[in-house]
Amino acid sequence: MDTLQRYKKEFLSYLENKLKPKEFFLFGQAFLKDTPIGKEILHVAFSDYHDKIDISPTIEIRHDKIEKLYDDISGEDPDTPTATIGISLSKISMKGETNWSINNSTDISLIGDEILEHFWDYGIPVFSKYSSMKELFPVLADDQPSTNIYCIIPHLRAKKALVAAYIEGKTSNQFDDLVDRKVQYLKDIENPYLVEVLDFAFLLRRKYHDN
Repeated sequence: MDTLQRYKKEFLSYLENKLKPKEFFLFGQAFLKDTPIGKEILHVAFSDYHDKIDISPTIEIRHDKIEKLYDDISGEDPDTPTATIGISLSKISMKGETNWSINNSTDISLIGDEILEHFWDYGIPVFSKYSSMKELFPVLADDQPSTNIYCIIPHLRAKKALVAAYIEGKTSNQFDDLVDRKVQYLKDIENPYLVEVLDFAFLLRRKYHDN
């Protein structure tokens, strides 16, 4: 195992020991905690360079009902470990877009503690705020810059908003209004996946007729 790979393993192990008492468990490069609606997630992405590792943590929430219905409509594997919303920890902690870096072994605990401090101060409140469909649905339904940062891919945000509308019990007319708004937004930004979203909406709309 080369030095950078060892740093990554030791860094994840360091975070694991710190997060385990809070009921987070390590799965790949993510720390997950089971919740009534799904999972709270701290995901850690690594970028390798010649002499350092950049670390980009993201705060994510998985809403099981949304993800399972999304997978069902999309024909995806229902066990795919996807998140419903997510945002860079550095962005919400006012660190900006700057990543954390590990240059040597002494950085592991220093950077780990700094990331965890930001996680407790800024990440946990995100979990608390968006742990209900009441708060989560507007984030997916809205396309304003202040909210779309939590799901930055427009066509994916559109499809998950439609799923959330169905789960939330929106009427068929409300569903159709949301489809119209999403379609117009995707047209305005010339999103290449417009037809894919329309097909998805068609399949999901059938569920209104079946119920």
